[in-house]
Amino acid sequence: MLVEAVKRNTFKGSSTAVLASLEEPNIMKTTNLGDSGYVIYRATVEGEDGKITLLKRFRSKEQQYRFNFPYQCGTGCELPYKAFDNEHEVASGKDFVVMGSDGLFDNLYDKDLEPCLLQQIKINKQTQLFQMEDHTEAATCIAK
Repeated sequence: MLVEAVKRNTFKGSSTAVLASLEEPNIMKTTNLGDSGYVIYRATVEGEDGKITLLKRFRSKEQQYRFNFPYQCGTGCELPYKAFDNEHEVASGKDFVVMGSDGLFDNLYDKDLEPCLLQQIKINKQTQLFQMEDHTEAATCIAK
């Protein structure tokens, strides 16, 4: 899909890429190229105090020719046949995904994202499922 999109593109420029789609109820398909990427966390409750914690389930890998020279698609680049395609089983109400470019992942470790997510993740006591109260606040926290 990414290769076909690049072939049809008529604009000048290049970019890394990260794409995701939810297919079926619990399957997330992804493609990433270069140093854009994503992290999948699973929320759990630990201890008698009911503290919510995040377990990192997956982290995409960076692709680069050498330091600070990531794979890209676009003008003057190879077609993105080397993009990583993945398929993940995800659980609604348990899994949370953070996607970003190198601007995010060059400046924050994965563990640095967790406090911003945890501030907004709440559990429904009846269903035992988690939800993000305010996505904008979580994103703002990460950006700061």
